Amino acid sequence: MKVDVNQTDELWDLERPKIPPRSSLFHLEPIGIGTPYVESITSYVARLAEAHSVAVGTLIAAEIQKKFSKSDDIQQYYYPSLVKVYGQYYIKSLNGTSVKAKQFVAALNQLTLRDDLEFLTLLTWAEVLPSQDLLRADFAWCPQCYQEWRDSSKVIYSPLLWSLESVNICLEHHRPLQSICPQCHQKFVPLWQTTRPGFCLKCDAWLGGHYPSVLQHCPDIAQSLEWEIWVASALGELLSKAVLFNSIPPRDSINKAMKLYANQLTNGNISALGRFLGVNRYKFLHWHQGSTIPIISELLKICYTLSTSVADFLQAKVNPVTLDKLSILASKTSQRRRKSSVTYSSKPDIEATRAAMQQALFEEPPPTLTQLAYRLGYKSYSPLTHISKSLATAIKQRATDYATLKRQQHIRELLQGVIDNNLSPPPSLSEVARCHHIGLATFYLYCPDSLPNYC
Repeated sequence: MKVDVNQTDELWDLERPKIPPRSSLFHLEPIGIGTPYVESITSYVARLAEAHSVAVGTLIAAEIQKKFSKSDDIQQYYYPSLVKVYGQYYIKSLNGTSVKAKQFVAALNQLTLRDDLEFLTLLTWAEVLPSQDLLRADFAWCPQCYQEWRDSSKVIYSPLLWSLESVNICLEHHRPLQSICPQCHQKFVPLWQTTRPGFCLKCDAWLGGHYPSVLQHCPDIAQSLEWEIWVASALGELLSKAVLFNSIPPRDSINKAMKLYANQLTNGNISALGRFLGVNRYKFLHWHQGSTIPIISELLKICYTLSTSVADFLQAKVNPVTLDKLSILASKTSQRRRKSSVTYSSKPDIEATRAAMQQALFEEPPPTLTQLAYRLGYKSYSPLTHISKSLATAIKQRATDYATLKRQQHIRELLQGVIDNNLSPPPSLSEVARCHHIGLATFYLYCPDSLPNYC
């Protein structure tokens, strides 16, 4: 059959296909936007690096840094280090309201072609939330959440809620957040060049695990947990509502809210409202004049006493409350402050605590005294020392010996790995220590017997 090449098939679209713009990095979808468990930006970067099969430090140094650097001479890092790019202080503030966080999000939006990454930070509330005491310095997590996500084959990530300094409890399991690795007993920052969601930055141990509920072990602390649960719920709601705003709440929202509550409750008398809320008069007047704003702990206490949500207060939405009810709430808040100034439990069960301490002597791996105290519902290990000094000393010694043993094993494996790689020329001991961010003195302290084999 002859084909007429000059005749165009009417079904054949000759126009060039429209190719959408391509992103430099994967268009990775964030987790939990619009919910209290929205992912943090540091967690997102760690997952993004894992998706590209590179270290976090490499991703930031090679891609993100040059997006907002004003210098044409971008230094190439042979040993990618977040400290060289950001500095340790700014790494801790990436989930918050800082200028660095804003630049970081802008760069990631360009590279991934997403427009929703600011909701993984507190940038929506940048005008009304102070930077002081907003974010915790060390990474915190709920091991129960990690374990359940892993058991159900869900993606492992770190919610933004866990990075807030005021949140001490898991909203899902009502157990204290953990900030000390159960294996190496060390704390670590939320993001580093080798960060992997769900794993310890120091020893690479899995951070999840099944633990009994604090409420089951210590039912008498349930009332004291009411405040912690309220704080986690209020701040979780704040994070979930960030997607609802077309523009960020202005700084004078707090000033407006205070005026409206004063008009409703004290005929416009600001000082009287401050007295009911238990706030220093001059501090309250400065907030009312707009010269300063409350730090996050003060803001939470005000909202708790007024029986309103933090999100509504920062939008100057006033909920009805009578003066009588305010007096009751203020009295309740005052009682809570006195209780929380000592421990979680004002009446500890001494026999139950002693039994738990004896049982801890047979646990593997052994818990630290602080971990055991948190598990039993105390804010510090001091009550355990008062209940039984000998048991506390034994628990502490077991944890120290175990940490030393794990540290020795880690360093021996590290040195043996270098020897087995048979590099030419072989790196010096100082180079090995620097590459693994371990002090040279640590090698001599923990593994003096292994050094002759290496040298």
